[in-house]
Amino acid sequence: MTSGLQLNPLDYFQSLETIRSKSYEVFSLVKENKSKYFTVDESKLDQVADFIIELINRDYESVGAVPAHGRWRSFELPIKSKKCNKKDLINEHIEKWKLDVSLSNSEICRRVIDLFVVSVLLDAGAGSKWSYFDKDTNSSYKRTEGLGMACLRMFEAGIFSCQPDSPFQVDASIAFIPTTNLTTSYNSSYFKLKRS
Repeated sequence: MTSGLQLNPLDYFQSLETIRSKSYEVFSLVKENKSKYFTVDESKLDQVADFIIELINRDYESVGAVPAHGRWRSFELPIKSKKCNKKDLINEHIEKWKLDVSLSNSEICRRVIDLFVVSVLLDAGAGSKWSYFDKDTNSSYKRTEGLGMACLRMFEAGIFSCQPDSPFQVDASIAFIPTTNLTTSYNSSYFKLKRS
């Protein structure tokens, strides 16, 4: 067992042991009805587990096929004709970039990191009524997926780069992009904001 005193604060709070311990403390408070924000009805746990298994069976071939949650998934499009298959837009870019012999693996990695960081910065929560219509896929996306797709299209268009010959980067010019430019980008022929 690792003591928190042996780890620096960041490692301590990110350790699996600490996460489990703190989660158990929160669960104990909730179970004892000492939480202001949460309640738990343990008689419903089997029903919840059955519902989750039903969703997994509906959407995936097995429990092992359920993907981890992460930014990358904001750039995956479901293929409606196939169960559990997705079109990976990031991987498509990576494969195209690999064909360019002038690009190193480090540069390809930088491009992906640039996109992920800017998409996180712009993902402030769109609410349940907003949707993004993507002209390339002729589909609408909501919430994180919509913001992710809109950000990907802006990244592809070079909006975050001050170098026209290097559109796939985010550089210091992002600090000077007027809010109106972002709004315009979301409302251009590529981006359509809908509020209902």
